[in-house]
Amino acid sequence: YIREGGWVFLDNVHLMQGWIPRLERKLEIAAETAHSDFRCFFSAEPINGAPHAKIVPESILQTCIKISNEPPSDMKSNMRSALAAFSPEAEERLSSDAKRTAYKGILFGLCFYHSLLLGRKKFGTGIGTGSGSGLGFCRNYSFNTGDLTTCGDVLINYLEAYEHIPWDDLRYMFGEVFYGGHITDGMDRRCCTTYLQVLIRPDILPAGQLADPSTWATPALELAPGFKAPMPSSFEALQQYIENSLPAESPVVYGMHPNAELSLLTSLGETLFKTITDVSGGSTGGRAFVVGEGCMSGC
Repeated sequence: YIREGGWVFLDNVHLMQGWIPRLERKLEIAAETAHSDFRCFFSAEPINGAPHAKIVPESILQTCIKISNEPPSDMKSNMRSALAAFSPEAEERLSSDAKRTAYKGILFGLCFYHSLLLGRKKFGTGIGTGSGSGLGFCRNYSFNTGDLTTCGDVLINYLEAYEHIPWDDLRYMFGEVFYGGHITDGMDRRCCTTYLQVLIRPDILPAGQLADPSTWATPALELAPGFKAPMPSSFEALQQYIENSLPAESPVVYGMHPNAELSLLTSLGETLFKTITDVSGGSTGGRAFVVGEGCMSGC
C-alpha cells in the first residue's frame, strides 16, 4: 500500500497499545518514502475507566488530521438523538390507534429516561476520583443507543401482546434487564429504577380515550419541574415539543440539587487548566524577577 499509493483503515487501535509504537515508526518511514496517494486512516476510543489515557502517540496527533465524535452532555441534544433513533413507521407494527398513541407517549418517556442517564455522567462518575466524583453515578456505565432501541422493540411487543399496558413489566424490563444489565452498584440501580417509577406510569399518557384525540386532556405527569409530558399525537409533534418546551439545562432537570452545578463547573475548570498546562509543556515564559537591595523589578 505504501509503495502503490493504496488506502489503509486501521479500526480500534486502542485495543493494540503494544503495537502502536511500531505503527508510529512505520508512519515515520512512510512520510519519507510513500507514494503521494498513500493514505492511512485509523480510529480509536477512550479507554473505559480512563478517558484521559494517552493512547495515540503525540507525534502522530501532531501530523494527522483529527476528527472527534463526542457524545452530547446536555438534555436537548440527547433527547434529539434519542428520538431520532426511532422511525415513525415503527408504530405501524401496532394493531390499534390506542396502542399507537400509548407507544408514542411511553416512548417519549423512555427517551427522556435515556437522556437522564447519559446526562448524569457529566456530574462525575466513580468514588474518590476527583472533584464531583460520584455525583452522577458511583460507577461508569456504557449506556448506549442499542439499549434504547431494544427497549423500544420490547415496548411494541408488550403493547401488542397485552390488552392493558403492563406498566410493572415494562419498568422491570427497562430498569433491571436492559439498562440494568450494565449496572453493578446498588445505589446506582436504585437511582435508575426510581427514575422509571416516576416516568413510566399511566400519568404520562393523556386522559381520555387514547383512540380518540378529541377526548384527550393534557397528561398530568411532570417529567421535570415545569416540563409536562407531551400530547403524543405524532413524531413531528414530539420533536417540536423537545425544541420549544424543554426547560433550561440545570441539575434540577436530572432530579439533583442545584449546587451540583458548582461541583461540575469546578471539575470542568480543573480539566481545562490541566489541559493547558500539558499543552504548554511547563515552560515559564519570558518574564524574570530580579531581587536586589530590598526591591523587586520585573523585566
